[in-house]
Amino acid sequence: MLERKPKPAKMMLSRKAIVGVAVLFVASLFLLISFFPDKTIKNDDFFHQAKQINDDQDSAVVNFEKDRSGIVSKIEPQNLFKDNQIDEDVIPVDGNKIKILISHGKSNDKVVVTKIPVLLLHGAAFNSKTWQDLGTIQFLAKQGYNVIAVDLPGYGKSVKGKTEVNNADFLDHLITELALDKPVIVSPSMSGSFSIPYLFKYGEKMGGFVPVAPVIPAPDADFSKISVPTFIVSGSLDPGAPQKNEILSKIPNSSSLVIEKAKHPCYLDNPELFHNELLKFLKSIK
Repeated sequence: MLERKPKPAKMMLSRKAIVGVAVLFVASLFLLISFFPDKTIKNDDFFHQAKQINDDQDSAVVNFEKDRSGIVSKIEPQNLFKDNQIDEDVIPVDGNKIKILISHGKSNDKVVVTKIPVLLLHGAAFNSKTWQDLGTIQFLAKQGYNVIAVDLPGYGKSVKGKTEVNNADFLDHLITELALDKPVIVSPSMSGSFSIPYLFKYGEKMGGFVPVAPVIPAPDADFSKISVPTFIVSGSLDPGAPQKNEILSKIPNSSSLVIEKAKHPCYLDNPELFHNELLKFLKSIK
């Protein structure tokens, strides 16, 4: 009978090592599979937290801008005047492509269309659509006024041309292109750099002037020589308004309105008051 020789110890150890490695591999694989769902959740949480941080930062920026300049970041469109159509167009003026919004006054039993056009300019943070969202265009058109809101060169949807043109001349050419006869110009903030030079150079072509805390490019100019009917509007919380109002109040027979608890773009803080007082001024123009 043949005797079996004992297997070498080295071979036995090798098989045990292989089995051990296999067990460890299976165990590791099991742990790895069970580990990934938790890891995925943690990653989802991370991205959620990152998004939340970005959202918070965006909110902080909006709040900062709002606190810094008094700008309302979103104006809820007014749907009170749906019966007045607003048309959009682009017209060429001095090499610029100027976007305009226009609404014609409609007559009814209580309202008669007037011949006084109202030209709405805007501040640096806004454009013609601001007046649509605020309901100003619709409100005035419903009262019988032909209303035109523009995006000044380089703002909103207007495209600025390569040729530099004097601001007063640009405004004169715009008014001529629109065939406006003695318009009342509503001019907030930055747009004063257009309207005030126009006031001094072409004042006889204006039916009225509504400066709303405007930029005054020539504060030393003699405003006492201006004969254009003027309605000065500002907000009580606008720190620069008192100095501007003092200069503008030199215009003979000018009137003024300070909107309480209103910031630089004061018409946003109390649109109803702004609209009603603007209407009173328009009705006072002969």
